[in-house]
Amino acid sequence: MNQMQRRMLVQVLLGFLLGRVVVFGINPVAPAYFAVCYTAGGAVLPVAITILLGMSTVLQMESVLGYGAGMIALVLIADFLDKRKINIGSYGAAAILAVSTAVMSMTRYFLIPYSGAGIALIILESILLFAVARIFRDGVGYLLHGKKMQPPDKESILSCLLVFGSGVLGMPGELFGNMTIAMASMWIFLVLTGFMLGSCVQTTEHTTAWRDMMKHKLKDFSESFQTLSKAMADPSDKQFQMSRREMREIMQGVSQQVCERCENRDRCMSQPEFVGAKMYGALALAQEQGVLIPEQMPHDFLRECIHLERFVSETNQSLQMARVMMGLQNKMSENRQVMADQMEEVGKLVGGLAQDIDRTREIPENAESAIAKKLQSKRVKALGIMFYEKKDGRLEIHMRARTIRGRLVIAKEVAAVLREVLHKPICLAEGSRQVVSREMSYFVFEEDTPLVAETGIARRTKDGEDISGDVFSCIPLPSGETLVALSDGMGSGLGAYTESCRVIELLEQMAEAGFSEMSALKLINSVYLTCEEQEKFATIDILILNLYQGYCQLLKNGASATYLYQKGTLQRIEGQALPIGAASQVEPYTTKVDILPGDYVIMMTDGMADCLEAAGEFDEDIEELLYHYLDKGVAGDPQGIADALMEEAVYLSGGQVGDDMSILVTEIQER
Repeated sequence: MNQMQRRMLVQVLLGFLLGRVVVFGINPVAPAYFAVCYTAGGAVLPVAITILLGMSTVLQMESVLGYGAGMIALVLIADFLDKRKINIGSYGAAAILAVSTAVMSMTRYFLIPYSGAGIALIILESILLFAVARIFRDGVGYLLHGKKMQPPDKESILSCLLVFGSGVLGMPGELFGNMTIAMASMWIFLVLTGFMLGSCVQTTEHTTAWRDMMKHKLKDFSESFQTLSKAMADPSDKQFQMSRREMREIMQGVSQQVCERCENRDRCMSQPEFVGAKMYGALALAQEQGVLIPEQMPHDFLRECIHLERFVSETNQSLQMARVMMGLQNKMSENRQVMADQMEEVGKLVGGLAQDIDRTREIPENAESAIAKKLQSKRVKALGIMFYEKKDGRLEIHMRARTIRGRLVIAKEVAAVLREVLHKPICLAEGSRQVVSREMSYFVFEEDTPLVAETGIARRTKDGEDISGDVFSCIPLPSGETLVALSDGMGSGLGAYTESCRVIELLEQMAEAGFSEMSALKLINSVYLTCEEQEKFATIDILILNLYQGYCQLLKNGASATYLYQKGTLQRIEGQALPIGAASQVEPYTTKVDILPGDYVIMMTDGMADCLEAAGEFDEDIEELLYHYLDKGVAGDPQGIADALMEEAVYLSGGQVGDDMSILVTEIQER
């Protein structure tokens, strides 16, 4: 077991023990430890999982989920700020986690009966979380990056003692109840002996046990979310019309307001009609049409009632109030259904994480030693080399590395060593550090793809508008695939841009967080349903390129046809699916197609498609036009093809741009 592995083991063990430290029902220690580990470059996912595992042994599930949501919020906010070159540091991370944890706790307290003491504990927990993070910072930093020949300073020693002392508080009390000095010495001797003989023991069994436990717990979390989803997805309380009991209550209320004050009450002959079947029928009809019309009421009642106008006015007011209450109840039912759908998708994501645990494995010992030896010749010291198999089958190599004797090494030189030893096309992962320096840093390398994609984009804004309502995106995904997306908001101008931009941004964030594209679209649609302006919607056209295995997947919600040019033939791909926000449940049209070098994928908005259809009466004319430009190839440049098609579309529309127009041309090339 090398030094990096030992430090990771210490991290996760401390995370489990600190997760069990609960005082007055709160735990500010474990979140503070996670915030410090996150900013200090620790093992984020293993630490988070073990903290939640520890919490689950002493806290209720809703509390564990609240702390977990706070940690997820920290990661997302820190990633958002990091992309904008903003470094939050340990204090900033602690502050973010304190606020997010407080918000989750407040939300939980407002959903269930709460007291002033509970609110005070939430505020106290936030203050303690920030203070504990300050105390833990130096100790955790030394545990992660301390060097053997460099003794720690006083602050680091004191911080380490407090970290481990807090961990002792999380140990089960039975370990200390009847333990003697002899028993403690025996256990220490056994632990040291086992460590010294570790090379002769199957250490992988321990790692496998930890992995199986984490996998089992993640599955439990996934099942909990699925159970909550089923519990919340109960549409039985949704009303479409008033019940007979509710009609009776309305009539009793109107009677108190009108009939009991009527001077003709004792002599009124319409009382039987007031509670008769015809009056109930009139109220049911009034509910459907929104107002009670006197001509639809029983004739005997109309003849006898001397305050008919007042009676009708009071009845209509009661009906309107009942309709409002029914609408609020139905809205709550719809929102609960939306939350149930979101819970289900989150449960699927957590279940996917449980499956992904098995993808992580240590590199074989002979390969690790060969890599270390060759990197040593380049004066690079690498620790904790790990393999991760991505969803598309490619290998991803993680390591910590620094240079020896103060020189600088380009990370591409390390990639060259990995290629030589592993006999695979290895390259530096996007976003990883480019230079290996004297400071120990984290690097990610990945197996290269045999195919590459180049995308060209051409756009025109509607005449008279300053901004286009079409928004596009092209980003790499954590799975190793490439996402190309095009969205068209309803209408044009700023309003359309706002809708399409919201769809694209949510899609990018959810895809980068690990949600599948299908789950992301369902969650985005649920976000639209919870907005006030539900009449807004946007189309979405998604292309997922797997350049390693050689296929693409298309997902379409209300989007125009996509065209695939392959080996001299043009394939039109279209499907019937509602746009995002048009209905409570949207299912995108999906299809999967193999791709080869020299293929083109053309995506366009309806404004562009309408202009190209001006070439003739039938869709075949669009295909002939695309054939013309794709066969010419415009020197094989997708940007040139996109520009040429845009110019042709404007020409066919008589030089007028009546709608926002966008076209994306993606060319598949051999690396």
